[in-house]
Amino acid sequence: MMVDIYMDGRFVHAEAHLREPDGECIGVYDTPTQTRPFVFTALSTTESDDHAATADYSDGALGTICVTMTRMRRYNRSKVFVPRPFSEIGPINEKSKKAGSHAVSLGDPEQSGGVSIDGIDPIGEEKKPFAKFIFSYMPMALLQAKDIVPLPERPSKKRPLNTQEDAPEAGPSRRKTRRTSGPVKEERDNGEEENTLVTEASPSIPDTTPPPPPPHKLSKKCPLDNQEEAPVPGPSNPKARRLMNRSAKKEDSEVKEDALVLEQFMAKLQGELATIQRRLEEAQAAAQRARAVKREASPINVPTTSGDQIVDLTSD
Repeated sequence: MMVDIYMDGRFVHAEAHLREPDGECIGVYDTPTQTRPFVFTALSTTESDDHAATADYSDGALGTICVTMTRMRRYNRSKVFVPRPFSEIGPINEKSKKAGSHAVSLGDPEQSGGVSIDGIDPIGEEKKPFAKFIFSYMPMALLQAKDIVPLPERPSKKRPLNTQEDAPEAGPSRRKTRRTSGPVKEERDNGEEENTLVTEASPSIPDTTPPPPPPHKLSKKCPLDNQEEAPVPGPSNPKARRLMNRSAKKEDSEVKEDALVLEQFMAKLQGELATIQRRLEEAQAAAQRARAVKREASPINVPTTSGDQIVDLTSD
């Protein structure tokens, strides 16, 4: 097969492979024994739109290394070496700068270690490659911006929950318990005696644990009515109690606000209902007037008579 290599869209090298497991390309050969290695150089950009003075890389070839593989039957080595031209990338338009800030160029000439390279004449080469690999190279910041390379981990500012200094030391208690030469007797309220043990802290390790509060006992002499009132249930921390009171006040204000909104809505509904009632009464009155019969005064004047007098209207 024939392996062709392109740098930034420029053809730089061709290599014939039969049964070789691998190969490499480190530069461009100027002579059969001299090569110029590939190096990265910074791109020069311009804002000019003059295509004659600037290179056009709108096809996306800038910042890529392309390797194609094409089948062929065999090849012949040519004794005539023909150097391949390599064009440097000149100033490019700022709009075409999409792959980064540098490109592939050639370094200073170096000797190839006495290894001579010959030309290759492929025979029976297919028209299209059967494999094509495209590698994109760009600065680290751009690789991280495109999520190709992960970002470096930032040091966490949070303090771990359990540290070695704060964690209590595991193991048995260092407090030592000893029994005195004789039992210590304590008298209870009910007159009974009890043997107790006396505990002492180790002198090398001071005990900073506060003593437990004494148990609350009711005096037999004082009646229950004279005792102090029981504490109001709730948090003992003043800050927590203030927060609880604040939340209760907030709930009361929200309830009052909801009641005010409902009252305003009810007043609005009552006003609309009164307007509808007035319009209904006006419509009913208009309908009643339309049904009434209009009466006119009669043109015949009938005189009033007194008693049983009869008037004959037929006499002349």
